[in-house]
Amino acid sequence: MKRIVLVLAALTARASAAPELSMADLQALDKSQSWTELLDSADRVKPSARTPDWNRLVTSAATHVVEQIDHDSDTGLRAAEKLIALVPAAETKYGFLKTDRPYLAGKAKVLGRVVAICAKDGYAAASSTRSPTASTGSRPASRVRSRP
Repeated sequence: MKRIVLVLAALTARASAAPELSMADLQALDKSQSWTELLDSADRVKPSARTPDWNRLVTSAATHVVEQIDHDSDTGLRAAEKLIALVPAAETKYGFLKTDRPYLAGKAKVLGRVVAICAKDGYAAASSTRSPTASTGSRPASRVRSRP
């Protein structure tokens, strides 16, 4: 019985695994401007095939995705939501993005716009009133001790 369960588990894992991609697949995604899909699936290229061209494709896709967020988002809140949904995962998956200047410049531009819109709409003021130092100046509010 254990053997059957192990065989079924192995077959299920193999069937559900995403298929491997080639550099040609990534280049096709880039050519069709499917940058989000490229970014989501570039890790399916086997490590031995990840050349400097692979790095360039991933970096280019990430930069394009950030630019798309900037252009397509009609509000700062929507841009922030998209950035939060995508950027941390991409930067975790592809650590080299954290040092790429064009990518970081694009991300900074979008973040700057989000911060400016939030400040204009009063989000900064609203969040500062919830700060523990808001009513007491620079000293943190005292903590309430719970009874044992």
